[in-house]
Amino acid sequence: MLYNIYQLWQVYRIILHLHGFYVAYSFLCWSLGYTYITLCYFVSFFYIKEEIKQIEDKKYDLDSID
Repeated sequence: MLYNIYQLWQVYRIILHLHGFYVAYSFLCWSLGYTYITLCYFVSFFYIKEEIKQIEDKKYDLDSID
């Protein structure tokens, strides 16, 4: 139980500091996550993948279509 105004002030300051830490931590996580996604996007332009093999179109001999 809070017995005087000074203890109420201390509780207020503790809550304020904890809230500030939470906001700072959330911003840090958000910014690092966003930076990681952006970095992956830009690296994808330079990343060399294997060729995607596709089914080759059938080549018809025009003389055999009769």
